[in-house]
Amino acid sequence: YRISQDSAVPKLLLLAQLAVKATGADIGGISLIFRTHALVVAGAGVDAQQLERITSICSHAVEHQTAFFEVPNLMLAPQFSSKQFPEMQHYAAATLFSRRGYVLGTLWVMTRRPGRLDESQRLLLQGLGRLVVDALEMHYCDAVTGMHNRSALVGQVQDLIALAEAPELSIAYID
Repeated sequence: YRISQDSAVPKLLLLAQLAVKATGADIGGISLIFRTHALVVAGAGVDAQQLERITSICSHAVEHQTAFFEVPNLMLAPQFSSKQFPEMQHYAAATLFSRRGYVLGTLWVMTRRPGRLDESQRLLLQGLGRLVVDALEMHYCDAVTGMHNRSALVGQVQDLIALAEAPELSIAYID
């Protein structure tokens, strides 16, 4: 999904805001997880930003490969302490799975006080997470075929070329 912190999709911003409201959180966002970093592509109470994957709480959430991940008190779990948001004490996230089962990232919320989401808040967060995936897939994939649209494909090829460590790169494109 070709998206950057500079090109936030309005639907994603709205979904992040809804997640914060639905859970009573102080901040929240949508993070996409990459090999070396986490990219906050939409935020409520937080700016879009790029974080090192190793220090991102969201990377811990996606590594668990569960639909929901929560740390009730970040102060009691030093491995999850947030260097980016040190005043926050509670973290909850819905993991974003593509239709094909790939982990994309998280829809997350944080509060300044320890706590837990209740069952309805968890359900709302997970439902909003599904809407995030739908918005990503509709924006970047053809609705009928499920294939990446041409502009997304070209962008991904350009990214691969930029990241290629080999002196040559072969790409076949059949239209």
